[in-house]
Amino acid sequence: MSISERIARRVRMLFGLRNAYRRTFSGRDGETVLADLAKFCRVGSSSVATSRVTGTVDTHATMLVEGRREAFFHIAKVLRMTDEQINQIMERENERTE
Repeated sequence: MSISERIARRVRMLFGLRNAYRRTFSGRDGETVLADLAKFCRVGSSSVATSRVTGTVDTHATMLVEGRREAFFHIAKVLRMTDEQINQIMERENERTE
């Protein structure tokens, strides 16, 4: 498979992925799920977690929260991707392989 064929395949995959995310998270149910995820992932607040016992920063709990936030932001990023952004991503990947 040539480089241009691989890039074309990747572009189709990104468009398909974005469209699948949009179908999944569209409508009232999708909005409800995204709102619940935003709350669960602490999107509107700090990811720093403190110990209820000592009151100090709990690094393990903080990393867990930060992982949740990263997953939510990935979903949000894919949902907002435009056709132009997908094409720009593929152009950058193409430049790296030349």
